[in-house]
Amino acid sequence: MKIYRFAFKLLWLAIGIYANLVFEEWLYITVAAALIAVSAYAMALYFSRSNMTIMFLFVFAIVCFFIPTAVLFIPVLMPDSDEKHTRKLAFVPLIFAITQVYFFPALLLAGFAYLCTALLNSLHEKETTIISQQDAAREKASESRRKELLFLEANEQSHYQATLEERTRIARDIHDSMGHSLARCILQTGAMKASQDLSGLDELQANLQETMESIRKAVHNLKIEGTDLHTSLKNLCHDSKLNCNLQYDMNKNIPEAIKYNFLLVAKEAFANTLRHSNASKMTIMAQEHPALYQLLIKDNGTDGSTSTSGIGLANIEERIRELGGTCNFSSRDGFKIFIIVPKKEKP
Repeated sequence: MKIYRFAFKLLWLAIGIYANLVFEEWLYITVAAALIAVSAYAMALYFSRSNMTIMFLFVFAIVCFFIPTAVLFIPVLMPDSDEKHTRKLAFVPLIFAITQVYFFPALLLAGFAYLCTALLNSLHEKETTIISQQDAAREKASESRRKELLFLEANEQSHYQATLEERTRIARDIHDSMGHSLARCILQTGAMKASQDLSGLDELQANLQETMESIRKAVHNLKIEGTDLHTSLKNLCHDSKLNCNLQYDMNKNIPEAIKYNFLLVAKEAFANTLRHSNASKMTIMAQEHPALYQLLIKDNGTDGSTSTSGIGLANIEERIRELGGTCNFSSRDGFKIFIIVPKKEKP
């Protein structure tokens, strides 16, 4: 919009110089009037206050008293202000040209400049309104999206925490009620068997023992499901007293089998390091990719006492193989366990 205003000012200046040369025989008077008009407009624009603009308009009116043809430069001095009464004051210098032959051309130029300025101000106002509305709409949409994301995150976290607490509560209730009752039954049947030889007691005791083991497994699995893998790994690092670097980037909804086996692998790795290595630092990287889960555990041991073979490592390899993954061990530059388990496709 500023470039259009500047272009119009140059156009009015050129028309004013041409009109002055038509009605004024002295060139220096035309040059002086043009310079005065441009200077007055520049000063009014510099101070950019309506009272200063009015003052320079009256100064220009006084100039027009001595140089009547200066009224032809009124369009140059036409204020860009949105206040209509300020622009109307630009017509005051025409009073000194009422009796002159160039009065009507000057009036026509001033009127046309007034209309152009009013049109430009109207377009600028509409453009400003549209931009303000667009900014407000974008800000409102951004705020709504932010609130929606915060609500979804809070809702997900609340649901996840409630699920963990409920699983832990169920595991505790099963252990406190059924676990103790079955243990008491096993002791009672053992006492009855020692006191008298009754057929069927062996089978009863075996069934009760099997039930007890099933309950223990169920409780164990529930506790694993009710445990956050990230929190468990952090606790494991803290309890080890080693300088641990944990890098965790996995979703909360991890399959229980992945969570359970990754935690067992980490426990076995820490146990081996603390028992067989002189390592002082451990690094754990648990990452989830679009098609697989990845676990890397390594230490900075230098004595080479940690072997890549053993019952514990064989159990780890077997567990990971059952998940359909691969497991690699390395004792170069410290002991390292690298596990990759592909994600199962949903039916």
